[in-house]
Amino acid sequence: MRRWIENVREARKTAEAYHAAIGEASAHLSDETAMALPQSAFKQWEADADYLVVGEILVYNGITFRVAQPHTSQANWLPTDVPALYDRFTTVDVGGEEIEEWQQTYAHNAYMTGKKVLYNGKVYESLINNNSFSPDDFPAGWKLVEN
Repeated sequence: MRRWIENVREARKTAEAYHAAIGEASAHLSDETAMALPQSAFKQWEADADYLVVGEILVYNGITFRVAQPHTSQANWLPTDVPALYDRFTTVDVGGEEIEEWQQTYAHNAYMTGKKVLYNGKVYESLINNNSFSPDDFPAGWKLVEN
């Protein structure tokens, strides 16, 4: 029995090291490469976990996110609700081109000139750097792209 308990402890340490390595490695993947991988390749988001690597990829409720800043997660800081901690990235195929769905952005992840997004079923391209407004809120910052 003692040997079995030691084996379980060793397996747990190995699994924890593996998870840490996955998180650190995922931070170095391009969005394009990450989106090509199945979500099962990434860690599932957990409450009370240390997410210390900016860019680490997590999955929560079937949505893929990157860690925006180091933190310890909390049950009431869900990735879907706290964009200051997590950047959502999902794409939609629009005429053979993968386009990111628009999401509210902040200083750390604002859209840059030329970035295309899908907003209310239409594709828009940002005309300015550091664009954190929607096409409705600041139409001068976006150009409607014919798709």
